[in-house]
Amino acid sequence: MTNAAISPRTLLVRKFVFLLNVTLIVASCAPKSPAPETEKLAIANLPMPPPQGVAKVARLPSPYDSGNVNNGRALFGDCAGCHTLQRNGSETNGPNLYGVFERRAAQNQTYPYSEALRNSGIVWDVRHLDHWIFNPHEALPGTSMAYIGVRNDTRRRDILAYLIAVTDDGPIDKD
Repeated sequence: MTNAAISPRTLLVRKFVFLLNVTLIVASCAPKSPAPETEKLAIANLPMPPPQGVAKVARLPSPYDSGNVNNGRALFGDCAGCHTLQRNGSETNGPNLYGVFERRAAQNQTYPYSEALRNSGIVWDVRHLDHWIFNPHEALPGTSMAYIGVRNDTRRRDILAYLIAVTDDGPIDKD
């Protein structure tokens, strides 16, 4: 059947359906923004970085030692939908991240990690975490983490600073 045999109304309906589908596909790819009050509540419920955690960040190798833990706390609000930071925190949508720094990947026995992560041999030092937060799927093909990453270097280092400051109070030696 050629376009000449199709009625103008049918063509209009087809164009509308096509545009609607394209719009829905594009919209589903956009990052979801929680309502401002929900986002503020999520950030308010995040732990404050303790002084020893802030000092630990200052001992990280450059450029990671310049991460802003307070800005990182605000930015971690996006991560809080899946990850908790408290010791023995829940693992509803993603693994609890307490103590993740300098720990071997996929060591929490209660979370169903992807096979790729379980077999990776990764130890979560600052460089591996940085690469992971930049793009988890580039850092480890086959991961099940549904996240596109943070491309901005400053924002990523701030998130790292906050994560390291609040999840572990163990010692760190500067490289």
